[in-house]
Amino acid sequence: MEGNSGSIDIGNNLPVVDFLFNTVANGEDNLLLGFFLLYITIAILLAASFKLGFARKLPVLKSVVVYIVLLIGAFVIAILGLKLPMAECLIIIVLVLGTYRFRLYQERKQRNT
Repeated sequence: MEGNSGSIDIGNNLPVVDFLFNTVANGEDNLLLGFFLLYITIAILLAASFKLGFARKLPVLKSVVVYIVLLIGAFVIAILGLKLPMAECLIIIVLVLGTYRFRLYQERKQRNT
């Protein structure tokens, strides 16, 4: 097993995962911290995409249930995000939905004036 320095290949050249694990969490020293940061990043991006994409206001209790389920789903997506570009896709989703909502806001504002 020459050439194997005991390093763990996490990320597969995924920019967000590589940044969180190698830069912020200092590589192999803090794998749990790196995964926790990936989980938090994905949870925030999921919450933002839900908020931007869901048009109707929900009652408080239903919102709490939705966000709890969203946090549970974020754990599964974070596990998949170790090898698949989940965080990168969520960034694109948030950018597209944010652009759409901004354009919709501008159009409504222009229509009212």
